[in-house]
Amino acid sequence: MKSPPSFLMQEAVALHRDGQLVEAATRYEQVLTREKKNADAMFLLATVQCQQGQINDGIETARRAIKINPKYAPAHNLIGVAQQQLGRNELALNSFDRAVGADPAFAEAWFNRALHLLSLGRRVHAIDSFDRSLALNGDHAPARHGRGTALMLEDRNDAALVDLTAAVTLDPNLALALANRGYLLNRLGRVDEAFADLARALVLAPQDDDVRYYAALVELLHGRWREGFAHYDARLTAHSLGATGVFAPPPYPRWNGEPPDGNLLVLFTEQGRGDAIQFARFASGLSGSGHRVAIATQPAYASMFAGIAGIERVIVDTDELASIAPLRWQMLASVPGVLGITPEAIPAAVPYLAADPERRATWQKRLGGGFKIGISWQGNPTFVHDRGRSIPLAAFAPLADVPEVRLISLQKRPGAEQIATVPFRGRIEQVLDVSDTGDAAFLDTTALIDTLDLVVTSDSMNAHLAGALGKPTFVALRKIPNWRWLTGREDCPWYPSVRLFRQTADGDWQDVFRRIAVAASEAAGWSAK
Repeated sequence: MKSPPSFLMQEAVALHRDGQLVEAATRYEQVLTREKKNADAMFLLATVQCQQGQINDGIETARRAIKINPKYAPAHNLIGVAQQQLGRNELALNSFDRAVGADPAFAEAWFNRALHLLSLGRRVHAIDSFDRSLALNGDHAPARHGRGTALMLEDRNDAALVDLTAAVTLDPNLALALANRGYLLNRLGRVDEAFADLARALVLAPQDDDVRYYAALVELLHGRWREGFAHYDARLTAHSLGATGVFAPPPYPRWNGEPPDGNLLVLFTEQGRGDAIQFARFASGLSGSGHRVAIATQPAYASMFAGIAGIERVIVDTDELASIAPLRWQMLASVPGVLGITPEAIPAAVPYLAADPERRATWQKRLGGGFKIGISWQGNPTFVHDRGRSIPLAAFAPLADVPEVRLISLQKRPGAEQIATVPFRGRIEQVLDVSDTGDAAFLDTTALIDTLDLVVTSDSMNAHLAGALGKPTFVALRKIPNWRWLTGREDCPWYPSVRLFRQTADGDWQDVFRRIAVAASEAAGWSAK
């Protein structure tokens, strides 16, 4: 005697709940053999397939459930999660939209939609979806954590702190919420509380890459580099704060400080051009201690490394590695941690970059005389914390009031379009092709900066470039900046020629540029003597 479909369905659900996925799938298929239009069995079979890693099969099975019932919201939601796992971002969002359209009271779908929007950097829309989710389920700790994260990234710090605290209260073991709150408390200047939260998060989840990454950023900022660099490798596999989480290590031994062995040591870049410039000094240092050093980087950065002493070769195609093995490798930004570098012992043999002599001479002739100040205000707008790092050009107004100086724009797009909107646009000389960001354009920017008397810049690539060239540079920083600028000091241990101008109140650039204008006036006056 055959079991009735209802009994098979109950048995399938029980097996599914117990994690017996193969057996559960078999039962769901048996139900569907008898009831071809059983949308629930179809959806649950799709769920099992996704849990087994059969993502495409799961999507197709969920679509069959939707064909039976077009308003089947859980199936739309499942497809959204599956499409997200496959990196099909717009298809995922479309499915989440269909899920909440089919059932506006489906809190889980609103939550998944919010998380997806947050991962795409669409934070304002993410907050709206978190609001909808929490209106339906206000005690959902992950949703409070997610909204708190989005609010923090929008610099809505007070509201973010309320949400993150609520998340930790609802679930005291939610380690990432604790780490996130610790990161936010640090931004608010509540440093002891920040470290307490981070310590607790690390106890709860010592191997969680996102928790370790949050801890690293705060530890490094406050000069705790021994602990900070030990956690900083988590950036390679974390997903928070702009980390990509897609790192695949090369199939060769990783260098962890072993002495030179005659084989090539390949240092990989993985961050922006400014980060590559900052850490390039370590390539020369390792070469000086007997290592054969190569840099593996993207083609656009190749010429930048070509002139740095001690680099044997620059690799722009990792397929080359097989032909030069045996080798060891390390991430360029991880080298200071391997070497045990502290803020008091940063190798600072500056300049370690040099401009092309012919390009420099061309710019020198083209620009002529006068006290020339290069200005740069906008970094990469896709950077997760660009909101507090980049500066509106309008904030540079006090600098435009300094007499007898020339303001030379170093800004490319995006950002250069702001020149047309400021009252002092007539003071700004645009000499670079604002659309060209290629390799030759970088060499031109390098040569141009090398002819200037002073650079005034936001925390961006130009700050590192000017510093590595040894040019007098003023860097304007938010109150709690990126870790590499440390805290409580005007000098910069990375670049002796750099002077740091920090906000005294978060978001207040007016005071920063008043001080910069006074210092620039003094620099121009000294130059004239």
